[in-house]
Amino acid sequence: MKKIGLLINQKEKKSNLKLEDKEIFYLFGRIIKQEYGNQGTKNLKATYFKNGKIFVKSDSSVFSNELLLNKNDIIRKINQEIGNEEIRDIKVN
Repeated sequence: MKKIGLLINQKEKKSNLKLEDKEIFYLFGRIIKQEYGNQGTKNLKATYFKNGKIFVKSDSSVFSNELLLNKNDIIRKINQEIGNEEIRDIKVN
């Protein structure tokens, strides 16, 4: 199974397109599920992506704080999957 970063890089080379929001949201959801399980995916939803920032809606202050404390780790893991430094910040609403 290929890493999604390789597929995205191939897509960018072919058509020189930027990453779509859906691709970023999928990666964010997958990393959140790995880190926080099903409760994390229920309480943390990526809603918007612009200029390297992922905007996240949270239904729980506990998960909001947990995400903010581990924000750099999450960003690093997403960027590792993508294969470049596309994500620079995560903002929680």
